[in-house]
Amino acid sequence: MHTQNLAKALPDWHSKPFRLTKSEIANPLTVVKTFMADFPLPEIRKTLNDWLSRVLISNTPDPLNYIWFREELERFMEACYTSQERMVEPLSQSSDFLALLGHELQGQLAGIIQALNSIGTHKQSDGAFSEEVNVYIDYIKMITLNAKIVYENMIASSVAGNGKLKILEEEMLVEPFIQSCIDSFSILSSLQNIRINRDVFMPPGIKGVTDFVKLRQIFSNLLLNAFKYAQPESYIIARAHVYGEKMILKVISRGKTIPTEKLKLIFEPYQTLDQVNAGAGLGLYICKQYTDLLGGNIEVRSKKGLTAFSVILSFSSVNLDKYGK
Repeated sequence: MHTQNLAKALPDWHSKPFRLTKSEIANPLTVVKTFMADFPLPEIRKTLNDWLSRVLISNTPDPLNYIWFREELERFMEACYTSQERMVEPLSQSSDFLALLGHELQGQLAGIIQALNSIGTHKQSDGAFSEEVNVYIDYIKMITLNAKIVYENMIASSVAGNGKLKILEEEMLVEPFIQSCIDSFSILSSLQNIRINRDVFMPPGIKGVTDFVKLRQIFSNLLLNAFKYAQPESYIIARAHVYGEKMILKVISRGKTIPTEKLKLIFEPYQTLDQVNAGAGLGLYICKQYTDLLGGNIEVRSKKGLTAFSVILSFSSVNLDKYGK
């Protein structure tokens, strides 16, 4: 009889798997604040001690008070858990974003430092610099501007995507854009004695509509990766073709063959091909993320010392003439 009466006194939530209402799930911090206001910590401690004393001394618990307090405690715990679950994804996204941003800016800064070091080698006996220094100064200006563009694009697209990177489209002449991507590696090509063979084919005067900053990051990261692992005094092929509504980017280099087991993981974050030339292991991961973001596909093949990275992107073109169809 006592058990039946106790069962009738139980609140509705007692047999439910989740205590919070839909509105409370949407805003769990209100539950947390209410609990902390209604049940100060000293009061909770006193209540628990009183219950313990009652059980030990009289062997008669206080079930109804316990059950009602337990309701609020479980709601409080569920609200805390719900809030924590929602914090995990944004924190993960923030970490990923900072890693990507850091990697991209690190590459730009490394190029600037390399150019500054090269300027030092052109200092003459009288303290003046030779005219060749102007080439490096122009290079520093170009790469600094590019770093600024990369930074602004990533920040703007992240804000637009509420923490996730989004596409920021613009219209631009394609062939000069591709040539400028390759031109940015001219000094590195000279310093490492690795020539760049250009293979750029597209209808003259063609314009495209895409996120050109992310497209530059894809192409640049592939070229930078090729320079890291190419054999000295070898070559790198930088290919960019536009066929109809497709753009194909390909970077081919000669060096060590990439083992099959590493090819499977090469686009995963923090993967490096060797410890000597290893960077952060994010360059190819960024290529994959941005290629997916632009609706494309990226793949790699490595055989007999030749490694080829290929990117195929859907391409919205403007004033595409008959040669591109």
